[in-house]
Amino acid sequence: MPRYTLFALAILVFSSGCISLESSECVWDTTQARGLINNITKYVETPPYTPVNFTTRVLHEKFYSSSLHDEKNYAVVLPPDYFSSISHYPVVYLLNGMCGNETSWLDKGDLLKNYDELLATGSIHEMIIAMPDGDNSAYENGCSGALYKSCGNYEDYIVKDFVAEIDAKFRTLPDRSHRAIGGLSNGAEGAMRLALLHSDVFSSVASHSGNYNGLLSGLSNATLDKIRSAGIHIYFDTGTHIIDSVLGFVESNNKLDSILTGKNIQHEFHAINNLSIAEMHDWSFWKTQIRVALQKQSAAIS
Repeated sequence: MPRYTLFALAILVFSSGCISLESSECVWDTTQARGLINNITKYVETPPYTPVNFTTRVLHEKFYSSSLHDEKNYAVVLPPDYFSSISHYPVVYLLNGMCGNETSWLDKGDLLKNYDELLATGSIHEMIIAMPDGDNSAYENGCSGALYKSCGNYEDYIVKDFVAEIDAKFRTLPDRSHRAIGGLSNGAEGAMRLALLHSDVFSSVASHSGNYNGLLSGLSNATLDKIRSAGIHIYFDTGTHIIDSVLGFVESNNKLDSILTGKNIQHEFHAINNLSIAEMHDWSFWKTQIRVALQKQSAAIS
């Protein structure tokens, strides 16, 4: 099949909402996914507290972002022992993609199930997972995103406002060596951007199916040298389905791999052969790869 035909097919499917940049997220009613537990913060502020049921480990909160001049939602997954201990924990920040929100990883990515299974087998350590609502942005200041864009200081929103909110409200280990960031699609680009440009805030990044062309075009040799010196733990992956290829994800990931290799920046990259159309730029791929990411992140920041 000629490449231009594949490209036209990809755009047709893309615009129809069949896969989009976030697949089923774009037809998901986000208002129905808002958390119902908005007043549980008092339990966090007055430990020890033994949760009465499983769901109290997942908190749904709001805070005011001075960078966006708006109130933003976020979700947090706490370790099983959080309420019965006085321990402080490392934090993994997970970013959503286009048409997603702060509950995407929970509702679509089986995050809690994956976290607890990995914890039960000793594959990861206890940590806090914090998920902000990133709208349709690619987490940079200005207007960013793919088919749909969001405008505002989203980079500052994460690096300045959200990290400070999590450190203030929860018992974190509040330094770069105990912070990791990750994401999918737009969130993958955002996570890579924030980790590489703010190595004073994050020490590890794990991202999936990102398009990094915008980020790479702005990376100077001086910035790359700084990234190498910072010793950031870098992991990224992408599927190699023909749709991923036509839409530029494979090429972009290979380019990032080449640039990092050329500058002797330590990293781990995997192009994963996903032949099924159900496993392309979609949650069936991401909810599998988040298990890999959590293990990488835990080893880096625990």
